[in-house]
Amino acid sequence: MLKKRWLFICIFILIFNIVWLIIYNHPASIVTPFIIIKNFIFASVTSVGKIFITISGGFEVNIHSPVNTTYNFNIGDSYLLSLNVSSNRQISDWQYTLEDLRHNKIVYDRILFIPNITIDVVRWSNKLTVYANDTYNFQGNNSVIFYVNVPNSAPVMQIGEGTHICEGKYFLYVFNVTDVDENSVSPSLSSYNPFFVSNQNSINLTFSNFEIFSGVLQKKDIGVYYENVSVDDGQYADNRMFNISVLAINNIPVVENIGVQTIWVSGENNLFYKQLSVQDTEDGNQNSGNLTFNISISGRQIFNISRNATMLFSPTSGDLGIYNIIICASDLGASYPNLTECGQDERNLSSCINFSLTITDANRAPQILSYYPLNLGLNINSTDYLNFNATYYDPDLTIPDLYWYVDDVLKNYVSGSNSAWFNWSFGCGVSGNHTIRAVATDGNLSTFIQWNLSINLVSCPQQPTPFVGGEGGGKAPCKPKPGCENWQTCQNTKRSSISISKEDFEFIEASCSLNMYDERFCGFQIRKCYDLNYCNITGNRSEEIRVCYYTEEPNCNDGITNCHDGACEILADCGGSCKPCPTCSDKIKNQNEDGTDCGGPCPVKCPVEKPLVQKPFMLMYILIGLILLILLVIIIIRISRIIKYKREISSFWR
Repeated sequence: MLKKRWLFICIFILIFNIVWLIIYNHPASIVTPFIIIKNFIFASVTSVGKIFITISGGFEVNIHSPVNTTYNFNIGDSYLLSLNVSSNRQISDWQYTLEDLRHNKIVYDRILFIPNITIDVVRWSNKLTVYANDTYNFQGNNSVIFYVNVPNSAPVMQIGEGTHICEGKYFLYVFNVTDVDENSVSPSLSSYNPFFVSNQNSINLTFSNFEIFSGVLQKKDIGVYYENVSVDDGQYADNRMFNISVLAINNIPVVENIGVQTIWVSGENNLFYKQLSVQDTEDGNQNSGNLTFNISISGRQIFNISRNATMLFSPTSGDLGIYNIIICASDLGASYPNLTECGQDERNLSSCINFSLTITDANRAPQILSYYPLNLGLNINSTDYLNFNATYYDPDLTIPDLYWYVDDVLKNYVSGSNSAWFNWSFGCGVSGNHTIRAVATDGNLSTFIQWNLSINLVSCPQQPTPFVGGEGGGKAPCKPKPGCENWQTCQNTKRSSISISKEDFEFIEASCSLNMYDERFCGFQIRKCYDLNYCNITGNRSEEIRVCYYTEEPNCNDGITNCHDGACEILADCGGSCKPCPTCSDKIKNQNEDGTDCGGPCPVKCPVEKPLVQKPFMLMYILIGLILLILLVIIIIRISRIIKYKREISSFWR
C-alpha cells in the first residue's frame, strides 16, 4: 500500500511540473480558454430568470503599456510589446483590437487576453483599443496610438546568373526585388544599349518585378555582355553580375517583290527586263556574287536568270499566254557557334517570290466588278473603324495585283487574288478631307476606285495613338516601349554648352528653386531614350532631362551621387566608375553589418547560438523531472519484482 502511495505522489509531481512549465512559457494560450468557458457558463446562468441593473458611471480602462510613444526595434526583430492594463471595476474578461494605421487595416479584432501578456504589433503606426467587461456585463474601452520604428534595410534582388538570346529577337528577362521598408527602388545597369532596365510592375508594397529588355537585336549586337545589375532605395543597394550572350544566326535573304507583269509580242513594251533586288545580312546583295538564284516558270522555261539576278526576254508570237514564275535566292549558309540554340544548322537558307507574266498582242485593262461601301462620299468621325472591299477581274485572265492607298500613300498590297479587304481608322486628332483608293493593275494597264472622306475631328484624351490598318483587320494601337541610356554628367544651367528649350530651362529653374539650389549649383542632366516599338509617338520629356546638384569636378570623393567618367554612381561615391557599393550579398562584412552579409542594414539576421537555459529555474525543473522519472522507473521495477515473487511463493505452496 505504501509503495502505491509513493507511485501516486511521483506521478502527481511529474504532471505538476509539466503543467507549470507550459503555463510559465505560454500563459495566454492556457488562460484564455478558461476565460471563454467562464463567460459561457455565467452568460448561460445570468440569461435565465434574473436581470442585473447597475449604474456604469466611472468605468475606467487604463492602458499602462504600450503608451503613446515610439518603440525602436532592430531589423529582423519580432515586434513584441507588453500589454498591461487595469480598471477600477472587477473585470470578467479583457479584449483588444490592433489596427495598422499605415495600411488602414485591422490586424487583430477583439482578441481575448489576460493583463500583463506580450502581444505582436506591426511596423509603423499602431492603434490599440482595449475593451473590458465587468461582472455585470457593462463594458468600457480605451485606445492608444504608438509607433514602431525599424531602421531602413537594404533591398534584396533575386536574379539568375545569365542567359542567352538569338539575333533577330527581342530580349526580355524579369527579375524580382524585395524591399521590406516599402521604399521606391531604382534599377540600373553598368552599360546601356542594346539592353535597358525598368520597373515592370509591383506585386505588393514590398515585392516588385523589374525587367531587362532590348529592341530587335541585330548583327552588330552579337557578343557577351557582362552587366552589373543594381537596385537601390537611395540609402542602400544590392547588385549582381548578369551575363547576356547574343548568339549569331544566319539571316534569310530578303527578296523584293516584283508584282504582276505584262508585255506585248510586238511594238512598245515588248521587252521583259528585270533585276531582282535581294539583301542578305551576311552575304550582301544580288551583285555580291555570294547568292545563287533559281527560276521556275509554269508551262516551259522561256528565259533564265543570271548570277546577278537579271532577267532579259523578248517574246515572239509563239510565247503568247500567262506564266506563273517562282524565283528563289539562296545564301552561302553559316558556321556560327551555337546555331542549334537558335534552331538552325550550317545549311544555306532560301527565300522565294512568285509573280505572273502575261504575254499578249491585245492587252486590256483590269476591271473592278464590285466594291464596298457603295457610297463613294462618306462623312465619318476620325476614330471610326472603316471596312473596304474590292472585287476585280482581268479580261486577259491575268490575276491583277491590288494596291491600297490612303491619301496617295501605299498602305497595303494584295497579290494572287480577285478580291481584297482593307481596314483602316484615322485615329483621334485627324480632320478634313481624305481619300482611300484601290488600284488594280496587270503590270501594264490599271484601273481604280476611290472613296472621298470628310473626317470629323475627335480629340485625343492625352496624346495621339496611331492606328495602322491592313488586309484582314487592323492592328492594335501602338504602345511605346521606352529604353533610356544612363544620365550624362551634370551641366550648370547658366553656363552649359548644351542648349535646351525654353520650356526645359524654366522647368529646371523651378526644380532647383524647389530643392533650394542657388544658381551656382543648379544643374541639369540629359540622356537618350528610344522607342523600341517604333511607334513614332512623342515620348515623355521628363524621361530625358532632370535637375541635378552641380559641382565643378564630380568625383568619387565629393559625397554626392552624380555621374562622371562615362557612368553614374549608384549611391554617393560608389557604383558606376567608383568602387562597388557595399551590399548584403558581396561576402564582405561592411556597412555596419553584425556579420558577413547579415545584421545591420541587411534584412537577414545573423545566426545566434541559443543557450540551453533561457529562463530562470528551467534547468532545475528539468533536473527534478529527470530524477522523478528515474525514481518512477525504479519503483515500477521493484513493484514488478515483488508481484513476481508473491506469485512464485503462492505457486510453491500449492
